[in-house]
Amino acid sequence: MIRGSLMTGLYGLEGVDNYERLIERLSSDDAVEHLCLIPTVSQLPNGETVVLDNLSQYYLPKQPDLVMSDAKLDVKIIGSRVADEVTNVPYNHIYGVWPNYQIFLLNPESEIEVEMLYRGRRILWWLDIPGRHTHFSTFGTFQVTMRYMRGVNVTDIYRPLERPEELRFEARGTLEHVSAARPAGFRHVWRRVLGIGNWIPGFKPVRYHNEVIFGDGIEGGFLFARAFGLQFKNGGGLFVSDAYQEIKRVTVRHSEADLVDNCGSIGEPTRVWSKWQVDALTDSGPLSYMAERTHPPAMVSANDNQYHFRFQGTWAGQTIAGRGYGEHIHF
Repeated sequence: MIRGSLMTGLYGLEGVDNYERLIERLSSDDAVEHLCLIPTVSQLPNGETVVLDNLSQYYLPKQPDLVMSDAKLDVKIIGSRVADEVTNVPYNHIYGVWPNYQIFLLNPESEIEVEMLYRGRRILWWLDIPGRHTHFSTFGTFQVTMRYMRGVNVTDIYRPLERPEELRFEARGTLEHVSAARPAGFRHVWRRVLGIGNWIPGFKPVRYHNEVIFGDGIEGGFLFARAFGLQFKNGGGLFVSDAYQEIKRVTVRHSEADLVDNCGSIGEPTRVWSKWQVDALTDSGPLSYMAERTHPPAMVSANDNQYHFRFQGTWAGQTIAGRGYGEHIHF
């Protein structure tokens, strides 16, 4: 699975944004984020395989690295190639008009390029607080061209051979949009919250968990969001063929976890769940599935991990199975 994001502004929350990646003297108010996650199974000379997560994450200055139009959706983040130091290379570019979009992603460290043509079919609203926060996903189909400029075979786990490979395929997926306004004085309040957390490490009043699934004839997901005891969302939706099923009252029970590297060893190793059970209600009956993470998680900040998984279970008495992706923030 491929995941990328283009953020025209940061959250402004230490512990969610990874301030260690900010360029010296660059304010979080003046930064944009490029993120590209392309887990790839590569083969070693001895025949064994290794999964490289191919995570690329950059915080870059809005001026001059953000280019966008105020007349239509046309947003680009530019940077430089790692290998040859060429500047003004698009890291991330999206443009188009509903339901058709073109998207480009670059992982400059691994030299992977992804070009995608997307056609959306339907929209699932996760959260809408007028004037404060909007989050929705469109579900549709991608026509994908991937270029591994150094190939996928490796001589060691760090350096693929220079043997370009190109892949073309069609896949289902989502195109998401999130916009939010930071309340006045919030940073001052947040610094006080972090101070409490320094004295009481177990104090984590904010939890955000978003999960999307794709199975045979079904697609959808859920969002759970709670802060300081207030629950903002616990539900989602499921598209079954052309019918829509509302998802309500989601519960997640984690069973196994791994100790993983945190932000390239910037933070202390942290435990990330590898198996979990999801149960919820829909209009036509219960939804229940067991999920297992398929790749190492991407720790994009000390408290934020993004992951891919497989799942199997039942919906309204019918067997379901497939793949999905998610994001979990707890701080």
